[in-house]
Amino acid sequence: HLDAVAVSWLVAYLTEGLRGATAIVVSHDAAFLNRICTDIILFDDCKLKYFSGNFASFQAQAQLHGEERARSLLQVRGRGGSAAPAAAPAAEGAVSAADALAQGA
Repeated sequence: HLDAVAVSWLVAYLTEGLRGATAIVVSHDAAFLNRICTDIILFDDCKLKYFSGNFASFQAQAQLHGEERARSLLQVRGRGGSAAPAAAPAAEGAVSAADALAQGA
């Protein structure tokens, strides 16, 4: 997990340092996604669906107002294919290191 200072640095790096670049980020933290995403591509039923905007915008565009449906998109699939709830963040603003998949630095 990253502390608040590291998350702030990562947000700045992804939104300012990589301006004009494409990054793929995997995260289960909706607040983090809201801060960094400009577009979301959902892979569902072997199809890619494109949505412009952050995670909140994606929820509205995809009509995911039901919290249960939105949460189901933020779940981690276990090796057996069953969905397990995403872990709660360790602290305010904390995200896992896996959230920085696109960091590359």
